[in-house]
Amino acid sequence: MSYPQANAIHYGTPTIFSKVMRANYDAVNDRLYVAGWSNSSPDPGNENYATNTAGNTLARYDNFEAHGGGFPVATWVTNLPYGMLRDNDSWNVSCSAPPCATQMVRNIRIAGNYIFVDNADPIYTHPGAYTGLTLVDAAVFYIRAYKVADGTFAGNVWPGSQVNYFSTNWNDIQSSFTTFQRSTGEYLIFNQNETNSSINLYRGLLQNFSQY
Repeated sequence: MSYPQANAIHYGTPTIFSKVMRANYDAVNDRLYVAGWSNSSPDPGNENYATNTAGNTLARYDNFEAHGGGFPVATWVTNLPYGMLRDNDSWNVSCSAPPCATQMVRNIRIAGNYIFVDNADPIYTHPGAYTGLTLVDAAVFYIRAYKVADGTFAGNVWPGSQVNYFSTNWNDIQSSFTTFQRSTGEYLIFNQNETNSSINLYRGLLQNFSQY
């Protein structure tokens, strides 16, 4: 299947963004989720290893196709994590405009009642691939969940004892993170674990996030 460029529809950039980095369309509900850099806080260009991040802002637009062109008013807007978490304890840090940002969202996925985002943090040397985070390093998020309904933060999903509480993440490709909700209500989250050359599977109903 091909999509000739001549048939492309150019919607432009939503007014709240200086640069769009991600767009996820929910065809069933006619909702468009857009992530990028806000006008008030544009891309600082200090992403660690020049990572292609999702920016610092996420917005939901309802009735996108029904609106008939352009962007309707955003249903909600929320902030995404971006900034310098740490850079002096065995993390791999390198950028052209230090201090380098070492906490940032890479991928965005929608499933059921949640929007899941992964991280691009350079954590595989902290504290070590075989040491584990006993139990977890609360400063580092692995997977964050936001509520589809209003964009508020729902909670974190953490690696468990099965993998010694450790996952590298380092999501350097957009296909490294997928989410799905089964008919039973159970969520399946597949996430890259770079150092161990594997994919971690997280399963749960996510009725609350205390178990993670």
